[in-house]
Amino acid sequence: MSTFTGLSTMVRGILNNQTALNTTGHNITNASTEGYSRQSTNLVSTNAEIRSGIYGSIAVGTGVETQSITRSRDIFADKQFRDENSTQSYYETIARNYDSLEVIFNDAGETGMATMIGQFYKDLVDLSTNASDNDHRSIVVNSAKNLCDLIHTNTAEVQKQINAAYDDMALYVNEMNETLEGIVNANKLIVAREALGANANDLRDQRDLLVDQLSKYLNVNVSENSFGSYQITSGGVMLVNGIDRLHFEMSRGLSSASSDSDANVTVDYGVSDYNIVIKESKQIFVPQNGILKAEFDIVDECKSYIDHMANIANFMLTTFNDQHHAGYDAHGKTGGNFFGDENTTYEYAYDTQNKVAYINATEAGTTKKLSGVKIIEQFAVNSKLLGSGYDYVAAATKYRTKDSDGKAIEYTAYSDLNSDNELQWSDNDAYNTVDYMNGTVNIGDGTNAVYLSELFNMSFNTIASEKRANAAVIRKYADNNTALIEQYGGEDSSKAYVFFNSLNKASINDYYSTAMTNLAVDANTMDNKIIQQEALMVQIQNWRDSTSGVDWNEELTNMIRYQKGFQSCARCLTAMDECLDRLVNSTGMVGR
Repeated sequence: MSTFTGLSTMVRGILNNQTALNTTGHNITNASTEGYSRQSTNLVSTNAEIRSGIYGSIAVGTGVETQSITRSRDIFADKQFRDENSTQSYYETIARNYDSLEVIFNDAGETGMATMIGQFYKDLVDLSTNASDNDHRSIVVNSAKNLCDLIHTNTAEVQKQINAAYDDMALYVNEMNETLEGIVNANKLIVAREALGANANDLRDQRDLLVDQLSKYLNVNVSENSFGSYQITSGGVMLVNGIDRLHFEMSRGLSSASSDSDANVTVDYGVSDYNIVIKESKQIFVPQNGILKAEFDIVDECKSYIDHMANIANFMLTTFNDQHHAGYDAHGKTGGNFFGDENTTYEYAYDTQNKVAYINATEAGTTKKLSGVKIIEQFAVNSKLLGSGYDYVAAATKYRTKDSDGKAIEYTAYSDLNSDNELQWSDNDAYNTVDYMNGTVNIGDGTNAVYLSELFNMSFNTIASEKRANAAVIRKYADNNTALIEQYGGEDSSKAYVFFNSLNKASINDYYSTAMTNLAVDANTMDNKIIQQEALMVQIQNWRDSTSGVDWNEELTNMIRYQKGFQSCARCLTAMDECLDRLVNSTGMVGR
């Protein structure tokens, strides 16, 4: 055995304990670094020196070496974190959209749609008892105008929300591209570093942090190849393959509900739709989770509320107008359109194949099919009624009918309606004396205003079962779709309601109230999901930290242990040095 073997052994002990101390210091200084994983110095004994002994060869230890410095990481915790991180990002993005929609509709205030609808209804009820009063007629027209203006305003705000979602999506796509580029660069550096045998721990931490950030935008699945490079897929698409990656961009495209079998029926939301496209293949990429999926869902959700407003406008332009036509104005003439253009006929229709409610708008023999915001654009009070034209409000019915005793006969039953949806009268003049006032209808009669107001708070079923006079306009579109109703199982079929009107057989109040209730419930549900998801993320992060996190107590304990090892090796080295010094220098006999 060499005279200096002991010195070499102690030097190894000093150097490797110093390496372990350096690693401990590295852990302590990075305790607050995002994405950092605790590192450990793995010490192993060196090969023993073989020397002769009394009973044969013996192996004498020669010290310690650092086999590797590894990081502590739980790949299962990483996978769970990334999956749930995508879900949490999805929930938080959706919740912000619900908050924005609640601000837009703002039914808690006095200027919300619920208030405007309620005010229009109240003014029609007042008109029914004060039909001869010009002020009440004017108030009804103004209330209708306010409702139209608010629907236009809310539609514009929801359109802004959709455009904002697409703008945000463009930013997220750019950030995602930068993150993918960072992962590819990290792959290159890691492969180059580890080709020499060392573990690129800090680079791996940086790469995992980038993958964590990527998981906010979309769902990711990560695997590692034999060279140490990550392969990342999402929804079956390979985003990163070692040093190669895909590039994404926003591209103008059709909405998923933008067209149907009839080229004349187009769902138009008044916005430009976009898709995420893979540059290399020009294929549309559909994220399955995360912020990007949330943004697409936000667009669809916002469009559904445009649909709600379009359905209300549809009902007003068709059924409400039809009931207005059934009445008579202060000039003794049948009512014209209350909403829309005076010279246009609006007919409700439904495309069963594409599930699109629309309007056939006919003017001068030309018919256009309107849906979405195209309906809302038509939704305005007939210009004929504005200004001093309030006397064209058809609040009265045609006849004031009396029986033989002079008592008024109320023709409010559906059985009293003929095939043309008009009141039918007996041939016996004695029982039906017609009372005109100065050659016109009695403008004090507000019966038709009652029928108009009932459309706000009575459902189709109520109006039909009670055989109200306005059942004629309610049933009008069902009568025109008899074959389709039979195809779907009759009037009471859950699939047949769409043929009656755009409000799914509900009253205006009920339809809007249901839509806003659903918004409130959805918003509250999403808030609860966020709370639950945050609790789950805390649990997963604790799981992660239990493996990767830096524990101060553990690191300080290691520091003391390696410090004592360093000191002990140094003392032993000093002792050996003194022995050699005495042997060489004190006897003066060495070398003779």
